[in-house]
Amino acid sequence: MGRFPTTTLGGEAAAILTLNLAEFKTPVTGTPVHVLKVQTPIPRDMNYFIHGDIPANQELIVDPKKAVLKFNANPLLIENERIVSNQTMAFYATLTTGFAKLFRDASLIMDKSLAFASGNGFPSYMDIDPLQNVTID
Repeated sequence: MGRFPTTTLGGEAAAILTLNLAEFKTPVTGTPVHVLKVQTPIPRDMNYFIHGDIPANQELIVDPKKAVLKFNANPLLIENERIVSNQTMAFYATLTTGFAKLFRDASLIMDKSLAFASGNGFPSYMDIDPLQNVTID
């Protein structure tokens, strides 16, 4: 992803399959025989939230600090109303907000029904190789 995802959303069936993987169940101890070299750190503590509206074959991996930005269209507005007939006061608080996608590479939907190798890989904007200029002396 190029980001540090800390949250995963999925359905109940996807959560059971993912959390039963050896990578999630077995803690890494000692020095591994094969060293896995990745450019993105693998999160140790990732929150997994179960939501009923996510299809069973999909999971959403998110870096919540970079994925969505909250906008307040209006500040907190407090209004009151006096009801003379029963001698009461009514108060209303209104906050108008909206959300916008901050970085499109900060969230990723994984669809297990699509084969990764047959043209369903990562989008081209997630390819960081052309952006890295590393010279080794």
